[in-house]
Amino acid sequence: MNNSLQVDGKWMLNSIQLNHNHEIDQENVKYVKCYRSIPPHSMRTIKLNTTAGITSNKIIASCEIEAEGPDNLMWRNKEARNYKDKKRRSKLKEGDAKAMHKYFVRMQKDKGDFFYAMDHDEDYRLHNVIWVDAMSRELYKEFGEVVTFDTTYLVNKHNMPFAPFVGVNHHGQSILFGCGLILREDTASFVWLFETFLSFMFDSHPNTIITDQCRAM
Repeated sequence: MNNSLQVDGKWMLNSIQLNHNHEIDQENVKYVKCYRSIPPHSMRTIKLNTTAGITSNKIIASCEIEAEGPDNLMWRNKEARNYKDKKRRSKLKEGDAKAMHKYFVRMQKDKGDFFYAMDHDEDYRLHNVIWVDAMSRELYKEFGEVVTFDTTYLVNKHNMPFAPFVGVNHHGQSILFGCGLILREDTASFVWLFETFLSFMFDSHPNTIITDQCRAM
C-alpha cells in the first residue's frame, strides 16, 4: 500500500496491491488472527464441557491432547473464551440483568446490611456479580481465617460459573460467606471478584484460601 500526506493534512491512497506477494507459511498460519477459527466438533466439545462446569483451561488441555499437541490446534484460549462469552450473552438478555439488579435493590432496602456489586463492560453488558448478606458478614468475622473458593462444579442457566465463598464453623459445618457469578474465568474477573469480596468483608484477608488449580486464578 502506498500513501501520501496532502497539504490539507489528509492522506491519499495512491496505489494498493490486494494479492499476496508470498506464499502462506502453513506452519505459522495458526498465529495469524484471520486464520484462527474453532471447527464445529471443537465448538460442540466446548459447549458440552462448559455445561458440565469444566473450566476453560481444562477444556483447552483436553482439545490439545485430542489434536496430539498444542501446535496442531488452529485456535487458542482466547478464541474459546470469546465463543463461550458469545453463547452466554445470547442467553443473558438485558431483562435478566435488570431483574437481578431489581432483586438486589429490594434486598438491600429490606435488609440494610446486604451488599452487592455488578461488573459491566464498556457496552454496559453484565460480566460479573457478587452478593453478601448480613449473616455471611458476621460469620466471616468469626470463621474467616480459611476460605474455600471453587467455580468448577456449578453453572446457572446462562452457563455463568457459580462462585461461592465457603468456610467451616466450629461444628465442622460448611457456611456461606458470599456468592458470585462470573462470565469468564480469567484473571481480570477473579481480581474483581476477590477485591470486591474483601471490600464487603471489612478488608480482612483470610489466612488461607483453598482453590482449584486454575492458572488464571
